[in-house]
Amino acid sequence: MRGGAVFFRGSSGAAARAYLAADRTATADDYYLEKGELTASRFVFDGAGELVETDTLNAEAYQGWVEWVDPGTGEVRGARRENSVLFLDKVVNVDKTLSVAAVLDPKIAAQLDAALGQMAQELMAYAAAEMHTRVGPRGAQVWAPVQKLEAVTVAHRTSREGDPHRHLHLQFLNRVWAQGKWRALDTAEFVKHNAAMNRLGEAVLASHEGLQEALAQAGLSFDAQTGAVVELAGPAEVLSKRAGQIAVRRAQLVAQWEADHPGQTPGEKILEGLDHLAWAQTRREKVPGELPDEDKWAAEIAATGFVMPQAPRERAVVSWAQVDKPALIRAAVEQLEASRSAWSVADASAAVAAQFSQCGVTDYPRPVRELVREATEALVTHRCTSITPDVDPWTAPHHLKVLTTDQVIEAERTVQGLMATKALEPVTEQVNVAGRVHELSPHQDMDQALIEAVFAESVATDPDGKRVRLPEGAGHRAALAAMAGTHQLVVVTGAAGSGKTTLLKAAKHVGAVKGVEQVIVTPTAKAAEVAAAETGSAASTVHALLRAYGFRWESDERTGVTRWQRLAPGEGDYQGVPEGRRLGPGVQVVVDEAGMLSQDVASRLFTVLHESGARAVITGDYRQLGAVGRGGVLQMAEHATEACIDLDTVHRFLNPVYASLSLAMRARQAPGEQFDLLVDMGLVQVHASKEEANQALAKAWVHGAREGAPPLICAATNENAQQINTAIQQHHTSTDPEAGSGLLVGMDGLPMSVGARIMTRRNDVQLGVLNRQTWIIRQIGPTHTKIQDPDGGHRTLHVPNEYLAEHAHLGWAVTAHGAQGATVGQAHTLIDEHTDAAGAYVGLTRGRESNVAHFVAQDLAEARAQYVAAMGRDGADHGLDAARQALAAQLEGMNLPGRQAPVQPVQPVLKSAAQLRPGDQLHDGKKLVTVVAVQGQKVMMRPSQDPGSGVRTGTLKAGARVQVWPAATTFPAPKGQRDQTLMGLGMQLHKAERVAAALTAWSTHREQVGAWVAAHPQACELADTLDVLDERLTQARQQVHEAHQQMHEQHQAQTRQLRAEMEQAKTRAQSAGFFQRRSARAELERARAALFEHQWRTRAALPPEATVELERLTQTREEVFAQYQGLAEDFVTQLPSPQRPPGGLGVQVHTEPVAVWRHLERQPVTATADTAAMADQCQREVEQIRQRRDWFAQDTPEVNAVLWGQLKTPIRAPGPAGAAHLVPQRERDSGLER
Repeated sequence: MRGGAVFFRGSSGAAARAYLAADRTATADDYYLEKGELTASRFVFDGAGELVETDTLNAEAYQGWVEWVDPGTGEVRGARRENSVLFLDKVVNVDKTLSVAAVLDPKIAAQLDAALGQMAQELMAYAAAEMHTRVGPRGAQVWAPVQKLEAVTVAHRTSREGDPHRHLHLQFLNRVWAQGKWRALDTAEFVKHNAAMNRLGEAVLASHEGLQEALAQAGLSFDAQTGAVVELAGPAEVLSKRAGQIAVRRAQLVAQWEADHPGQTPGEKILEGLDHLAWAQTRREKVPGELPDEDKWAAEIAATGFVMPQAPRERAVVSWAQVDKPALIRAAVEQLEASRSAWSVADASAAVAAQFSQCGVTDYPRPVRELVREATEALVTHRCTSITPDVDPWTAPHHLKVLTTDQVIEAERTVQGLMATKALEPVTEQVNVAGRVHELSPHQDMDQALIEAVFAESVATDPDGKRVRLPEGAGHRAALAAMAGTHQLVVVTGAAGSGKTTLLKAAKHVGAVKGVEQVIVTPTAKAAEVAAAETGSAASTVHALLRAYGFRWESDERTGVTRWQRLAPGEGDYQGVPEGRRLGPGVQVVVDEAGMLSQDVASRLFTVLHESGARAVITGDYRQLGAVGRGGVLQMAEHATEACIDLDTVHRFLNPVYASLSLAMRARQAPGEQFDLLVDMGLVQVHASKEEANQALAKAWVHGAREGAPPLICAATNENAQQINTAIQQHHTSTDPEAGSGLLVGMDGLPMSVGARIMTRRNDVQLGVLNRQTWIIRQIGPTHTKIQDPDGGHRTLHVPNEYLAEHAHLGWAVTAHGAQGATVGQAHTLIDEHTDAAGAYVGLTRGRESNVAHFVAQDLAEARAQYVAAMGRDGADHGLDAARQALAAQLEGMNLPGRQAPVQPVQPVLKSAAQLRPGDQLHDGKKLVTVVAVQGQKVMMRPSQDPGSGVRTGTLKAGARVQVWPAATTFPAPKGQRDQTLMGLGMQLHKAERVAAALTAWSTHREQVGAWVAAHPQACELADTLDVLDERLTQARQQVHEAHQQMHEQHQAQTRQLRAEMEQAKTRAQSAGFFQRRSARAELERARAALFEHQWRTRAALPPEATVELERLTQTREEVFAQYQGLAEDFVTQLPSPQRPPGGLGVQVHTEPVAVWRHLERQPVTATADTAAMADQCQREVEQIRQRRDWFAQDTPEVNAVLWGQLKTPIRAPGPAGAAHLVPQRERDSGLER
């Protein structure tokens, strides 16, 4: 199963009917809503996941159900607002090959429909048992479990393009019964269960006995890893690509019809005819032109050359009892550990269900969800530990990420240790500049004067032939000084567009003077190519460097698990480090875009750096896209070294206001105000539907391309990008005369024609193409296609058509991963429920001139809510510390029931085997032993006084009870564990001290500001005087304005009078007789002259006394303001604002303007009262961590018991709770019988 849930908003069930009708081809479906036929099956589940009611709904009843009306009683289940989420639509889908198999065999079709129904039933039961609603006022809410949940299913057999695609729309009503009334689902929780529901659906499909038997009887093979029918991969791909061609042709036909019928919209019959015409005009030659849809598909499949097998396939029936359950759990744990630092019970359920799908089980005693839940319970209980002792993973909602393993803790500690070791390496240097030798001691920045001398004495040019200059700005100077010094680990973070490339060029120049070579490594080949082109330094991917040092790896694309090994020289294909790749103390390795590095890769990279003695510079932005897998490398590096600089001055944007806004986006501060500013700047567009948004984005691209500056179009998901690409392709094919000359179909099933912009998705050194590179198709040949660099370059390649069909797709619109690192004139970003903060930040910081945000919403209020929600989502992994902070933020304002109290040493009690728990201590008659695990009546134990001697097993008689004792008086800690724990706490203490120091500086500044103002009362007096003067000046200006206005009106009245006199004179001159004509004309001339004199020479001037007061007040204010400004300069000199803490510390300083300086254009700021309170709290946390470190340093039974990990929740020592879980627990058996 793929995809998430669509939040259907609105106030009408009729819109929901139209939404469903748009998702399939009406002529091929038996059940659809527009004709009023029987369509929807309704299900009601209780909070235990049991089905309590089911019925069917016709179109009218379905519409009422969508509008929250009970179809049986007519009860209205709450008031709907204009943009309420009516239901959550989750599509239960399968691989295309299964739909193709259903076309070829009616038995497969029947069983596939049954499997889809069972998948939907299991997902509904899962949701009913897992979901919650929020109850209570803000700040004191609780998660209340759902007691009744309703959903409907609607079956479709086709896709929008008219090809076979059996799927169910599973719609969960956003009205659930909980605590005595109908309430809304916690939709944020629903989203976090999406992966578990997808994997559960796949497990049900793979284990469906009827479907697997029908496939085997047809001679077809089911691949559990991909969920596909192996033999039908080719025909399914042909149908998918044909669907793309049909969709493009259909859009062209609809556009042509609308052009021929201006102001009209094609109806259902017209659209049906255009569907058939699009299919007929794009059909293969061997396929008849007019057939019913089932026969159409069968003819299409036959035209591919596919022939059904003639004999059944043997199939082994696997029962649940035969499955190696501990192995299944180990594989699930590996998958979790590879993908994230912390996870939820729902994540664990997803991993277990994914492994269940691979077992081939079709004979099982209970529903699949129950078996998955049992295995998940064993995994969580025996293999996981909580990242915080205050939250019980079972009693808390299962979407909270509270779990990790000892292996993850150890791996993170290894990375931190390697970084700390590198940062602490003492290195001295001598630098020869202008004939003088300068000594640099360990961990020292290069002096700014020395850096200036380097640039004054030597000249270097960049790859474009431009002179490399000393960067401007304090941040860049500080970063350059650190990189040019003797620090062995430097961290430079910076906002998008902050000029990191300029910094690297300057650092390369200074390094060359020192005799230090700059080598750049990046997570992707595309980024390495860009870095080499911009700086002229040697650049490669991190993986290429690791390969040069003997590392080899194998990755499972399905699970994400990577297994590493390191070869010795002469072993396998490894002959040692190539000469050109060898690192040493004279090499500075710049790790660019380090935020995208996983911990596993970083651990091996720092191993190489430690062995070679090369120094490291880590650069990146932790607010942009993170690692695929366990991340947080950039933050860990910041905590490991004092040499860390954040570049917070942005140079990319032409508008300085937008530059400031981009920094607020990066800090994720006040997202509502960010949105309001975007609206004020005209950078928000709201669309009524997704289709309208896609068309608007397509038009924006076409308009920009015509102007010679095509914009960047960014979407959250590949599916969204495909939809936008389809819309742009329609414009392209209808306007470009060359678009029809040749056609390829890409990996996404969409046609690629001459002139199309495409993106390659696989590195191929021989062809010269890289992943996520964009190209323009210039010519399509029978075997090869000519592609060209679209960025004004002349680089062209001839690439095999086979490569493009398998590893390229349309590239007008991209996801955030394709956009990161790009800089364009204009950018457009579609923000929806799939967009997270990093994706929004990346998309909205690509354009120098403008960055437009697009929303599908009813109005700006709804769009604002979507933006705020997106800026609150963070899908990246940033390590365990960040996971704890995220959990604390998620629990803020929530009363979570069942929080665990700290476990204290137990008193002697009698327990049976069923009551024993790991960590309990028994006396076997000879010595004290510690329980490791219990399996039935068998108890696995470890000698308490010599824990390292091994584990032995004993058996308790049925009904027998044993005495459980407190911790032994002699219970040594595991070797090396105390040192590792103390090191971890030391790093925590170091970070806490840095946070406290940063906040204390601001808190002290606030106190000093108050004291300064109290000691200089004249500042307040001058500010008050300026307030009075400003008010009096306003009054004086108003009086002068009124006097001017009065004189102007008098002037206008006199003008009107003179004009009237001139008109009278003109009338008399025209009617005068011969003898009176001369005098009449003379009178007319006098009247004209009088009017002219009045209009052009008479000026309304105020008497001098009228402006005397205004001039006096203005001069007085200038004199007072000069004194005021002088005091302000003294204030700023004496009390400069402290530096803000680096972003990696995860703390924000809240500031406010100093009120007394309210008349300055740029007001000095100081800390708010809450920042001062935070400083005091941080000081207390420092003391608590210090006490906890001292506690772990003691050699006592309680401490050693915790170091052995005997207790699920360790004994609480003084200090913050989170520190206790730095201690890893030993790995335990799953406890499930084979």
